[in-house]
Order: sequence, then C-alpha cells, then structure tokens
Amino acid sequence: MKINHNKNPRNNSGFGKNYVVLLLAVFITTCLLFTGGAQAMEQNSKRIEQRPQESSSDQQLTTLEGRYGRYTIEYDQSQWDVDTEPGGDMEFAFAYLDAEVYAMIIAERIPLSQEYLRDMVVENFRAAASNVRVLDESSEIRDGIMLMRLTMSGNIDGIGVIYHGVYYTGQAGTIQVVTFAQRDLFEEYRGVMDEFLNGFAVEREIDDEQPSSSSPREQKVRLRSESGTYSIEYDQSRWERDTETVGDEEFFFTHRDGDVFAMIIAERMMLTPEALRSVVVDNFQAVAENFRMLEESTETHGDMEVMCLTMSGIINGAPTIYHGYYYTGPAGTIQVITMTTQNLFEQYRDEMEEFLNGFEVETDVPASRSSRRQPRQDRWETVTGRYGTYSLEYNSALWEPDDMVTGDQEFFFSYLGGEAYGMIVAERMEFSRKSLRDFVIDNIAAATSEYEILEERTVTHRGVQILCLTTSAIVEGIPLVYYGYYYTGEPGTIQVVTFTTPNVFDEFRADMQDFVNGLTVLED
Repeated sequence: MKINHNKNPRNNSGFGKNYVVLLLAVFITTCLLFTGGAQAMEQNSKRIEQRPQESSSDQQLTTLEGRYGRYTIEYDQSQWDVDTEPGGDMEFAFAYLDAEVYAMIIAERIPLSQEYLRDMVVENFRAAASNVRVLDESSEIRDGIMLMRLTMSGNIDGIGVIYHGVYYTGQAGTIQVVTFAQRDLFEEYRGVMDEFLNGFAVEREIDDEQPSSSSPREQKVRLRSESGTYSIEYDQSRWERDTETVGDEEFFFTHRDGDVFAMIIAERMMLTPEALRSVVVDNFQAVAENFRMLEESTETHGDMEVMCLTMSGIINGAPTIYHGYYYTGPAGTIQVITMTTQNLFEQYRDEMEEFLNGFEVETDVPASRSSRRQPRQDRWETVTGRYGTYSLEYNSALWEPDDMVTGDQEFFFSYLGGEAYGMIVAERMEFSRKSLRDFVIDNIAAATSEYEILEERTVTHRGVQILCLTTSAIVEGIPLVYYGYYYTGEPGTIQVVTFTTPNVFDEFRADMQDFVNGLTVLED
C-alpha cells in the first residue's frame, strides 16, 4: 500500500496504487496441504504394522484440545493411534488401528468466508491429486455452529483416495477435520470415519480478554529508519522484526503469537491530510471486499498530528482489520500499520496500539542524514531535442531518464537521491517573453487554483535570456514546488522543469539547479 509505488508524478498526482496482498499472504499460510495426507498414509501404515492391535470391544473415549483451546476432538483411543506432533500444518494426525484409514486436524486462527474456504479446500486438493471429484457436499449445524461437509475423491501418487471431512470457519478461526482412506476401503469404514468426525466440537464462546500467551519481561528497543526521519519503539519480547521485507515496507514485524503483523512504509514526499486519507482508503478498497471504515480520528501524538484509521474488509477470503497511524508533514509521509483478522482484533488491540504509540517523527532532520544519496562519482551525459533546438547535459549519477514520458514531454527524469523529478517540454512555436510567462502561469492555474509564485527572475544563461520561475502548488492533494527554466525565441519554446515536495526542496535544490543549468539552446 505504498503511496508512491511507481514514482511517477507526471500525471499531477504521482501516486500509484499498490496493493498489499503480499503482506496479507502471510495470513493464509497454506493451511490446506493435502499432500500431508499421502505422507501420513505411508508413515502411519508402517507404525500400524509395528503396533499390536488392542481389543475394540470396550470403547476408551478420550478428548484432545486444540492448542488455543478453540476446539476439542473426542475419539476412541482403543481404535485410533494419535501423533500430537506430526509436523507441517497438521496439529494432530491419527491412524486407525484395524485398517489403513487416517485422520488429521489442521487449525488456523484466521477465519475465512464459507465460500472462500470451500474453494480453497477443493483447489488445494486438486493441486495434490488428479481426477478430482466432489462426491458429496452439505452443511450442518452442530451445537449452534455451522459446519461444512465435503467428500472428495482423487488419485495421489497413483493411489485412489477419498477425503471425507468437516470444515469450520468463524470466530474460533479455521479448522479442518479430515479423514481419508483408499477408495476401495471407504464404504467399509465410512461409519468409523463419520464417528470420528462427529467427535469434533468448536467452543461457542471465545474469551477475547484472555492473555494470548505468557507475558515475558518487556524488552523495549527503539529502531530508527535509514533516512533518520522517524523511529519506532517496540517490545522485542512481543514483536519480532523480519530481517527481509517484501514489497514497499521499510520494516515488517510479526507478533510472537504469529497472528498479528505490523509494517512501516515511509516516503519523503508529503501530502495534504485529505489526499493521504483518500490514497489510503482507495488502496485498501482496491484489495478488500466489503470495505468498512470502523473508526477515524485525528490525534496529537507527541509533537505531531497523526490520522488514526481502523478499516475492515475481506482480503483473499480473510476478514481483516487494518489499524494504523498515518502521518504527513516535513518528514514526508509515513504509514505505521498493524493488522490482524477480525476475530482477533479486540484480543490484540491493546498491543497493536502500544506498538503504534512507539512511533516518533524527527522534526529537524539534517540534510546530510535524511538524504538517501550515496557517495557518487559524477557522470555527465547529454540528450538532444528532437528538433535539434536544444541539448541538456545532466549528471547520470543523480538523474535517470525515464522512457515512460507522457503528454507533451520530450524527456522525463527521476532523481536518484529522493523523490524529485525533471522534465523537458519543447515546441517549435515562439512567444513573446510576456506571453511565455502568462502561458506558464495559465498552465499552472489550469491544474490547480492553489498556487503561489515564490520567485521570479530573468537570467542570462549561455548567451540567451531565460525566465526562471519557482512556484508552489497543491495538485490533487500533493504539495509541490516547481523550479524551472523557460525559454522562447527563434528555435521555439523550451521548458526545463524540476519538481519535488516542499519538505525536501531545500535539500534537493542545488541538484535541481544543476539539472536546469545543463540546458543549452542551439540557435542558428
């Protein structure tokens, strides 16, 4: 959900939509690996051959509880052998003692929609098996809880198998209780499999106030951004920082319980608060169905104002809540976001807010610290206009040409030291100097009514008269400063313009001046 994904402000907004499905793929941790069933058939068959069979005349009912206490399974231990640490995504694995019939339980704390769960179950079975058929499909209400029943057949490693299971999704998370056997054994042992499935029960009430786990001693540390514009204080005993990030975030964190996440995305460009809210909401809506704004406020956090947004939606089938602080100002635009699923939000809300409250912005960042520019060796290159009326010498160690020019632009450049840009527009038409000024101002006014001329002067540059203008404007919610050279004469009209946001203009100004000073008008 990074604000400046494509780093291309030529369309007057400069902010592309980037969606966070990579960040939320962490939630859907492949909870349906049916290949585990094929492995269990092979492993458990060896164990059955080695274990002497016990008499099944008297039932020996016992109950296992899920690791979070969200469900139980009651089974006859005189008929089923259990492995409580089967590995992979399975929480429990079972082997029937009288035949090659097996069962497994996979539990996730993330709830899904019923439709998404059904589709994912079938698709993951298809990924592991060939010739898949859904033999039976139904829903049932057991003790007030909705369960889905699916019976599927397919071939895994050349073996015809049938998976016969019940599937739950709701406040307690997503739980799969699956029995399976070879196809030729299914009808004979279907009663045994049904009896096992009927031992499954979901806790109807989940206590959101219970502690998620034991509370180790706090280990507060403060982590500073590479740019030096902000820092985050967090508890290392509760949050683990990922050493590698995926996507646009600068930092990514996982709660030690594994079901809550946080990320920080920082840009040097600043926005108006209205534009920031619009971008955040639009980008969330681009990836979430059933969007709802749950809470919205502006809060004073330390010496700064932050926007606090709590949004919900269904992302990849998971009902998800984003709870975050959003800042825009002299330090740029910074998003500090915590996220989890809707059923866990109230349980973890205090810890999520404690994480958010560790956020601080450095209001006075020296340019030498805040600039992302690395030590460089200047490399000068030259581009020439299509009509041969001008050339521009630029430092390719600082500026990179972009082939994706738009509109009337002949060349477009991105500044490698941060969020600044340059462009060249050339026409064969000649104006008077006064008309050129009016033309430039009219173009700005056409884009926005919120503009101001900060500086205006005429300079002699390489033998020709140049209009030098510095203007500020708010274009589609983005505060911008334009610094440019404007020429008109017999070769035509040439505009060499650089722009960035006000909070970094002074830092980048010298490099922007060097860029426009590379202009040479080629008069006959």
